[in-house]
Amino acid sequence: MAERTKSSRFSPVEGSGTEDEILQQEIRTDWITPLCLVGLSLISVLFIRSAQAYVGGSQWKMQIVWCGIGFSVYFVASWINYQIWMRYAHFFYALAILALLLVFSGPVLYGAQRWIDFGLFKFQPSEIAKWATLVMGASILARSKVGDLRDSLRGIVRLALCFSLPMFLIFLQPDLGSTLVFPPIAFSLLYVTRIPTRFFIATFALFVVIIGVLGWDVFRYYQYKSENPRPSEATIAYEEMSLVPLKDYQRKRILTFIAPEVEDPHGVGANWNRIQALIAVATG
Repeated sequence: MAERTKSSRFSPVEGSGTEDEILQQEIRTDWITPLCLVGLSLISVLFIRSAQAYVGGSQWKMQIVWCGIGFSVYFVASWINYQIWMRYAHFFYALAILALLLVFSGPVLYGAQRWIDFGLFKFQPSEIAKWATLVMGASILARSKVGDLRDSLRGIVRLALCFSLPMFLIFLQPDLGSTLVFPPIAFSLLYVTRIPTRFFIATFALFVVIIGVLGWDVFRYYQYKSENPRPSEATIAYEEMSLVPLKDYQRKRILTFIAPEVEDPHGVGANWNRIQALIAVATG
């Protein structure tokens, strides 16, 4: 039985190489990811060191410590058999969803419920939910049939349901930034599973439509505020009449990114952080 399994696993395929070559391909090491992480970590340390050059701050040293801890966790996790993560994916995912639900019984900080207060520290479940959803999504696709678009549709739907629940809970906190992290994770998983190109084309078209709707909503928001003599009342009224479920501060962020001189021409409001960031980079 063992020999039959072995021969079926390494059945000769034209151009696939010998059994030893296949084994070497299976145990190959990914060097690109850790190199990218090292590069990003170095950039973060240099930026913090540069920002504190005139005041003699030492937070950049703490950044090195955190980078070291992060790399240690990364390498330990990379040595664990991936099948263990797949086996307990449902457990990790359920814990993440439970933590996201517990958030709504926690404190309201800065107008949002994103943390669970443990007294000595506060925990943000959305960060763990990103990882747990990634593992759960990989587990779903590993057990799904992937072929043409029709065969892959069932796995895509299951993956969409898997990602929709944490995205919805995080959006309700509200935390738009963390919510927008999930779609790239999902599409990365679909890309490595070799989903047909037509799916990505259709999804990109849908993405363009969504961006268009958001752009039109933000334009109407700015226009509505400009025509109303009382901007504070206008923002409340627009939120009630708009069909797009965005908060006022979220529309301001989008408008500041697209047209900062329009939203905050004097740089004392929503555009202040952007201007200060440009000054910090320009001054080294």
